[in-house]
Amino acid sequence: MKKHLFAACLIMGMLNANAQNDTIWSINFNDSTVLPSTWMQTTYSTNDGWVVNTATGVSSGFFGVPAADGNVVCTNDDECNCDHSADTLFAMNTDLVNTDNPYLTFQAFYLEGSYTGYDENFKVITSVNGGIDWVEHTVISGATSWQNYALDFSEFAGGDVLFAFVYSDGGGWLFGAAIDNVAVVDLDTTLVNAALSGGNLASVISAVPTTNYQYYKHLVNEELIPSVTITNELVVPITDLEIKYTFGAEVVTETVTGIYLSQGGSYVYDFTQPITVPLDTLALTFDLLSVNGLTDAQASNNTTSLTVYGIQLNANKKVVVEEG
Repeated sequence: MKKHLFAACLIMGMLNANAQNDTIWSINFNDSTVLPSTWMQTTYSTNDGWVVNTATGVSSGFFGVPAADGNVVCTNDDECNCDHSADTLFAMNTDLVNTDNPYLTFQAFYLEGSYTGYDENFKVITSVNGGIDWVEHTVISGATSWQNYALDFSEFAGGDVLFAFVYSDGGGWLFGAAIDNVAVVDLDTTLVNAALSGGNLASVISAVPTTNYQYYKHLVNEELIPSVTITNELVVPITDLEIKYTFGAEVVTETVTGIYLSQGGSYVYDFTQPITVPLDTLALTFDLLSVNGLTDAQASNNTTSLTVYGIQLNANKKVVVEEG
């Protein structure tokens, strides 16, 4: 196995969270095209494994890394079709002695692809005994764009932890993985912010079954499902929330559970209580009441609305047909 140790300087202060969160360390890799001296990697590949460069510089024909705010760190299996079965990128030892709610935050681009029976995988591993023993902490899921991640490291609060990113091509010719904007922060977990947008109405065709969101005019007395998009604007993951809609005199409040929205993640929620379309033009308003049982830190993005148009068919309309 080849082992490479690279030098660079550590960059502080990149996290776009808030002053209420204490940044233990952070790095965006923009000042150099080599890894920090406190980081290390191991690889079997013949193209240097994890490398630092621009998104364009680390891309290849079948693995195009989307644009980023400067350099990224990437291992590219598509580029050389060589052995990327155990590309491990070790971060610096992290002291969490004086923390309460430490989180590892980062951005990742990873497709989770398959090819000719081989599957790539990408995960984060941790060690609490100086790298003697490693355990799997989180398996990263694939997506076609950069994703934000916030991994709960609270189990390591009060001690030290080592962590590493591990990419494997599964023994085949796959794509790769890229990371950027890595940080360890002590989060104020009472600081939450969800935004509402994309209010809509849906009709359900049970015979298909399918849900249609495309229409803006509806038949009188038709039952429709209100829906709204919820986006997490901060680092603390959103696991539940309370939300309501108001339609004329009707006010419906529902609790959303069983979700996990990391920073930047969105979720479309369909209410279980439908509305009945009146012969009128009425506003349908959505309001966010609480997030994780807490008051949202920013009230200005907690409301969205749309106008519902009720139309009625003309029952007296005559149709003339000429028979040939």
